[in-house]
Amino acid sequence: MIVRDLIASAHLHRGEAETLLATVLGVDRAWLFAHGDELVAKAALDRFNELTHARRAGEPLAYLLGYCDFWTVRLQVNQLPCVVMHALWNGVTFLNLVLLGS
Repeated sequence: MIVRDLIASAHLHRGEAETLLATVLGVDRAWLFAHGDELVAKAALDRFNELTHARRAGEPLAYLLGYCDFWTVRLQVNQLPCVVMHALWNGVTFLNLVLLGS
């Protein structure tokens, strides 16, 4: 399958699909645009499918990648910050989060 078709068939937001595929291929997103007709190797295709399946199941993108970009800073991510971010995103108040952790 070629790069362009793989991104379109991921059933994810285009930016997320591009980020996952760029990570799997070890390139940046600009490369994907310039090489949209390139064939993707079987091993990379399998890994991309694993990641997109996990993302569609609700796994945070930052946890799948192992990092999160914030402005010009790349932050390393482990499971705990993802749990906290997920809880805050889903309406858990800071006080409840503190009480949960104590």
